[in-house]
Amino acid sequence: MAGERDKYVAELEKLGEDEVRKRLIKGNYGHDGEYYFVVEAWLQSKADARKESREAISLSISRKALFNSHIATIIAAIAIIVAASDKLITFLNWLMTKF
Repeated sequence: MAGERDKYVAELEKLGEDEVRKRLIKGNYGHDGEYYFVVEAWLQSKADARKESREAISLSISRKALFNSHIATIIAAIAIIVAASDKLITFLNWLMTKF
């Protein structure tokens, strides 16, 4: 049984997903039976693999965006500190002239 399934899967891999879909639509694999269900499961596994790949890419992009937002926040905080220190120095100089 497992050997037969492996043989089916090897044949499907050789044909490729597009060709298998065309043949499935034409009814080449019937509408029930072991081979039909192997074809359906194989196609679903290919769709699942594509989905997982897209999700991994999306997650990677999200992590990079989060990292970049953290960097932007740090840069903004530094800019605020620099701007505030300049104002503080100006204020202190003004105070020194008054006393």
